[in-house]
Amino acid sequence: MEKAKKEKIIIWVSCGLLLAITLLITIFSPQLFGIQTGIDDTGNIVWNPRSIFNKEFSSNVFVQYVLSKAIPNLLRSIQIIGIATFLTIIVHLFAKITFRTKKSITIAKLLVNFFKWVVALASLFFILDAWGADTTTMLASAGVITLII
Repeated sequence: MEKAKKEKIIIWVSCGLLLAITLLITIFSPQLFGIQTGIDDTGNIVWNPRSIFNKEFSSNVFVQYVLSKAIPNLLRSIQIIGIATFLTIIVHLFAKITFRTKKSITIAKLLVNFFKWVVALASLFFILDAWGADTTTMLASAGVITLII
């Protein structure tokens, strides 16, 4: 096989695996993450104790952090990346099927690249939000910087 065909096959298989992992995480996320039952007095989210990540396995603070925050946030990040990849592939395939002339292919490439950047930035903000960053401040700052430029 040609090198380009091998690379395309590797890319498609990788995207398929990422999508499959995303779907599995999404299907099993209620069992993994538990159900949000409210917010306590300090502003922390209270989860249903059925969640496997909220059980006390160790008195070590690091282990508790990894089990209660890091693993669920990592799984949510994988979900976001999988959904973003899936959306990008769908838009790319739609553009490839729909546009046939040279002018329309050029316009389609511009639109697909624009969509990729929008999805990448939105995914970045969703991932940062999943890890607890204040994305509203970052988005407002980006808007002000854009206006200044």
